Amino acid sequence: MITAPTHDDLAEIETEWPLIAAEIALVEAESRLANFPDDVLAERAHRRAVRALLALIAQQTSTTAGHQPEAA
Repeated sequence: MITAPTHDDLAEIETEWPLIAAEIALVEAESRLANFPDDVLAERAHRRAVRALLALIAQQTSTTAGHQPEAA
């Protein structure tokens, strides 16, 4: 039986959405680069997508590190 997502499920998706969007942008840039390997704009778009994803991961890592529970 298929059930609708709960409010908590939707909240978690909303929280993860920037990462999901960055990963989608990277896949699109990789696809464009694979189809047009000599296209300078495709190369730039790919580098931009990689940098954006890495920056987001670094931001999330530093934010998460600040909220780590203390060891007992």
